[in-house]
Amino acid sequence: MKKNSNVLLYQAIVDDLQRKIDDGFFTVGTQIPTEMQLCAEYDVSRITVRRAIEELVKLKRLTIVRGKGTFVRHFTEKKLELFDISGFSDSVKGQESYKKLILQQREVEADAELAKIFSLPIGSPIYL
Repeated sequence: MKKNSNVLLYQAIVDDLQRKIDDGFFTVGTQIPTEMQLCAEYDVSRITVRRAIEELVKLKRLTIVRGKGTFVRHFTEKKLELFDISGFSDSVKGQESYKKLILQQREVEADAELAKIFSLPIGSPIYL
C-alpha cells in the first residue's frame, strides 16, 4: 500500500475491500481475513484496519459477529436521483409481479370490520 498517496490509508482499504466484494473475491456470507491478517496484507496499523472495517459496516457491506469474525453481508445499492420524481405506478411499470387489472369498481357501505380497518364510521362509502 502506498503510504505517500493523497488517499487516506483506511479509505484505500475500504475501496480495495469493496472492489473485492463487488468482483466476487469475497462473496455474501464469507468471512474476510482477520484484522491481523489485513494489517499484514496492507502493511498498516490495526487501528487503520479497524477504521476501514467500521466504515464498511456503516456502508452495510460487512457485518461483525462477535467471537466469530467479520462477514460480507447482502447488499443492494439503491440509487436515488434528485430530479427523478415518479409515482409507484411509473416505478414498477413493466414489472410483471406488480401488474393489476381492475375488473370492476363499485361502492359499498363499510360494515363494522371495514369501518374499523379504515377508521371510518359504519356505513361510510368505500370503493372496491
